[in-house]
This record gives sequence, structure tokens and C-alpha cells, in this order.
Amino acid sequence: MVKTHKKYKRKMEEIKKVLEMLEKGKISVEEAERLIRVIKEAKEREEKDFGFFGFSSFISDIVGKTIKDAIKFSKASWSRLISTEIPSREDIRISVLGGEISIKSKDIDKIEIEGRGGFFNIYEEEDIKIKGEADIVIPDNKNLILKILGGEVNIKARVKDFSSRLMGGEMNADIEFDKADLYVVGGEINLDTEKKPMILKVKKFGGEINIPYEFEKRGEEYIYGENPQIKISINLMGGEFTLRFKSSFKT
Repeated sequence: MVKTHKKYKRKMEEIKKVLEMLEKGKISVEEAERLIRVIKEAKEREEKDFGFFGFSSFISDIVGKTIKDAIKFSKASWSRLISTEIPSREDIRISVLGGEISIKSKDIDKIEIEGRGGFFNIYEEEDIKIKGEADIVIPDNKNLILKILGGEVNIKARVKDFSSRLMGGEMNADIEFDKADLYVVGGEINLDTEKKPMILKVKKFGGEINIPYEFEKRGEEYIYGENPQIKISINLMGGEFTLRFKSSFKT
């Protein structure tokens, strides 16, 4: 029970972060309502799995107050055109706060960004924070770390390590990687990658996982091929994850 309380405390903190962004006008009421809806649905599924009640009523209380107080932000989204280049980093961190984002990798030594919307801290060492529409080009073989709070993100890239935290929205990734760490609270991830020996570790608390039939289940792991070097770890708290094999990789 102690571990269960810790898990719920951690998830409540994530909810509060979303609400804080809403209050600051970084996401619209419509985006917040969509995120809250998928998060609440995921929490309800968790309650059925863990037998822990009372969380949804807490969420309903704070969500109701925050949505009411934040209505003034519903039309306050600001927008501007931007075209810029920033130095490359080994760890490329991108936070998507709604909108439609395209991420591609090429044999370059910088990060290129073009689009329209809200752009925050793009010259800092921390996350590239984006809301709106944007095309981002990153160098090949870097570590890509994503946080997605709604919207649609399409990726076609070759990276080392790939990490994504999805809370609502959709991510379609045509990607080559050595290791992937995926965390889903509602929303949908579609992952296309080369057909190579790999191991898939799954922690599922609701939602749906679809993987190729070639995988063999061994305990809590799914394994394809001999001596797999590619590793995928997924925590699914509602939503859907689909892994598909493809014959070759092209950017």
C-alpha cells in the first residue's frame, strides 16, 4: 500500500504541473481539458487495478476550480513566426505543449527550427519548449528526450537513446535507436523501427499494447531474435502503444 501511495503522489504532481501550465497560459483550456480527460480515464483504470479510491474525486475538485479560474486564457494563445538555428547538444530535450510538431534527423551539426507558435528557452541548455506548429531538424545519432502534453508529434530520425513521456496526444515515430524508454498516460504511440533482435520490457496498468507476432513472451519481457541489443522499456497507464517492424530505414 505504501508503494501505491507513492505512485499516486507522483502522478498527482504531474497533474499539478499540467494545471500550472494552464494557469500561466502556456496551454489552452481546450488542450487542458483533453489532457485532464485522458489522465482521469487512466487514473480510473488504475483504481480498478490497485483498489485505491478517492483519487478521482481529488482530481475533479482541483480540475473544476482550475478550469473555471483559467477560462480567461482560452483565447490568449500567442503566435509568431520563427526560423532559427541553435548549437547541437548530445541530449536534445524537447517539450511539446500542444500543436503539430515534426522532428527529423540529418547529417548536420546544429538544430534547426522553423514554424509558428510559442517558443520558449530555445537558446538555453534546458528543454526546447514549443507550442504551435514547428519543423525541427536535429543531428543524427544524438539522444532525443521528449515530453508531450497533447498535440501531434511526427518523428523520422536516427538517434542513440530515445525517451518519451506522453500525456495525451499522438506520437508517430519512424525511428532507429539503441534504447527506448517510453512512458504513456493516455494518448497513442505508433513506433516503426527496423526488424532487428530486440527486447521489450512492459509495465502495463491499463491501455493496449500491440506488437509483431514474432515476439516471444518470457515472463514480463517480449523478445525477438537471438542476443538482442536493442532495448525498449514501456510504462503504459492507459492509451495505446503499437510497435511495427519495417524492412529498411530511410531519412
